[in-house]
Amino acid sequence: MMHRLTFVEDYPDTKSIEDFIEQVLSEHSVLKQEILRARRGKTKTFVANVGKTMQAVAITHDSTWHPNCTYVRLAYNFNQMTEDFLHQIIMCIKREYKKPLFFLVDNRYSLLIKVLRKNQFSLIRETEILHINPLKSLTEICVLPSIHTVAEIKEDQTILSSLIELTKQVYTDTHLANPVADLSFASWERAIIDGLLEKNSYVIVRDSVVQAFSLMYEVNEQRWELGWIGGRDRKNISELDKLLQLQMKDAVKCGIQIIEKESDSTCPYSQHVKKSWMYSVDECLYSYLG
Repeated sequence: MMHRLTFVEDYPDTKSIEDFIEQVLSEHSVLKQEILRARRGKTKTFVANVGKTMQAVAITHDSTWHPNCTYVRLAYNFNQMTEDFLHQIIMCIKREYKKPLFFLVDNRYSLLIKVLRKNQFSLIRETEILHINPLKSLTEICVLPSIHTVAEIKEDQTILSSLIELTKQVYTDTHLANPVADLSFASWERAIIDGLLEKNSYVIVRDSVVQAFSLMYEVNEQRWELGWIGGRDRKNISELDKLLQLQMKDAVKCGIQIIEKESDSTCPYSQHVKKSWMYSVDECLYSYLG
């Protein structure tokens, strides 16, 4: 028998919501903290009840970078949720929004994935979180005169503009199913430069035009994140290896144990990293849109 859910928008009792999230995700601390933090932004919170019993919390928000959809996060007890409940929840959320819904989930949400597929949501991207061991990945260094650090080129506005333009192009081309907003040059510059390890981020420059780039960011004293990477011509994708070789050397020199990389199935450059370096997969995420 299908139990009827009541769906409440902007549920007034914040403490009850947070207590529920704490309870159902008590064994998933990272996910719990992500969802609790998400509620502090510009979000809407919905509660799904059966009678007076809370069954799930849905948090929705818009994205500045991807404005053509509504992002959804769900918190519920993975061991007690049923397929019919999830179906009702998704249908209730869909009625609230005109834009497509976007879910980014991992294997813990296997039942949700099943329901999304049944409701014609499309898998638009798989993302593996790679942990690269820089010491095991270190290879012979190939230094070319056309390779520069971002620290060396950042005061040259022509080259810096070329880097930002190419980064925007690569990111846009690899996110066609969930289009990128038409943001200002300054917005892209801030996103790229914020937290950047300028002396450990490299570009290949020819005639003041950036041909390839590999940008590194600090996570903590033992971990870096390999962020934006790409090139102007996929035929020359192996040029990235020269930049990555230098970054592996830098990481070993700085005592970095792990380099983390989000490897999207839609990005040929992050897929190329998987072919080139020693890594383990820490997590796999699935992006559904519908």
